[in-house]
Amino acid sequence: MKTFFDYIEPSGKLDNGKITKREKIYQGMNGKYVERFYIEDGQSYIFKPLTNTDQLGREIWAQERILLDLPPVYPKILAHSTSNDPEESWIILEDMGPLIHVFEEKILAEVVQLMVQWHSFPVGELAEIPVKGPKPGIEHISKAVIKKKEEILDLLKGYYISEDLLHKFFIKLEETVFNDEMVLSHGDLHLGNYAKTKTSIVVLDWEHVHLNYRHWDLYHLIDMSHPVFTKNTSSELREDILNMYCRLADQQGAAIDQENFFKEYFIFSSVFSIWMILLISSDLLIENSKWPKNQLHSQLDETLSSLAQCLNKV
Repeated sequence: MKTFFDYIEPSGKLDNGKITKREKIYQGMNGKYVERFYIEDGQSYIFKPLTNTDQLGREIWAQERILLDLPPVYPKILAHSTSNDPEESWIILEDMGPLIHVFEEKILAEVVQLMVQWHSFPVGELAEIPVKGPKPGIEHISKAVIKKKEEILDLLKGYYISEDLLHKFFIKLEETVFNDEMVLSHGDLHLGNYAKTKTSIVVLDWEHVHLNYRHWDLYHLIDMSHPVFTKNTSSELREDILNMYCRLADQQGAAIDQENFFKEYFIFSSVFSIWMILLISSDLLIENSKWPKNQLHSQLDETLSSLAQCLNKV
C-alpha cells in the first residue's frame, strides 16, 4: 500500500513519475511553488515545500499544539518530511477544494468569530510559543515611522493626505504605549490566507503563529493590503467588525475597554499603513520587483485609503 512518501523524491520534490497531474497554486518567497497534485485514484492533495527557511517545522508545531483545539477550519497536515534540511522540507495537506478570496462583511464576521477563539487560547500553557512573527513588531514599526517623520510628511503630501491630520497623528503616536496584553496570533491574516469554500470558511498558513497584540490579526484582516488579493474597506465596515470583535471577546471573558480599544486600533492601523506605504513606495522603485507595477499601485491606493479613514479617527 502506498504512502504519501511514495510520491516525493528523496530531494523533497514531487515525483512526476508517480503522480498524474500537478497545478501550481502560488509561489513562496524563496521561489518554490505550493501545488495541488493528483494521484492514480483521482484524489487531490496540496504539496507545500518550505517557502521560508525561518519557518522550518513551525506549521507542523502549530497543528500539533494549537490547531487541534480549534474548530476544523484549516487544512490538516497529512504527512511531512522528517529532514532538518530546509531544501528537503515539505508537508502534504488535505485539499479543501477551490478557495474564493472575497472581502465581504459576512466572511469577515465568520473569521472574527474564529479569531476570538484562537485569541482566547490559554497561551500560558505553551512556554515554547514564538514571540516574533514575519514582520517587525508594532513598537519597531512605530520607531521607524517616527524616525522618518519628515520624509513621510513630504511623501504623503503628494498623495493628498491631510498634513494637519498627520501632525496630530504623530503627536498621538509618540504618546502611545500599546496595551501589553498578548494573545495567540495567526500572524499573517491577509486576504490570501482566509477564504470560503463550497461549505465553510478556511484559514490557511499557520506557520507564522506567535504571541502578539489583538490588533495585529485585526489589522491584517481589515486593513492590510496585498498586491494580489485586492479589497476595499470602509469606515463603517471597520467599525462593525471591531464592534463585533469586542462583543465576542467579552463573551469569552476578555475585559476590553471598547473606547480605548478603538482609539488604539486607529493609531495601530495608521502607523502600520504608513510603514506599508514606505515599503510599497520602495518596491515601486525596483526595476525587477517581485510584484508587477500595476499590482503595487493598486496596493498603494488601498493602503492610502485605509490610512485616510483611520487618521480621521485618531
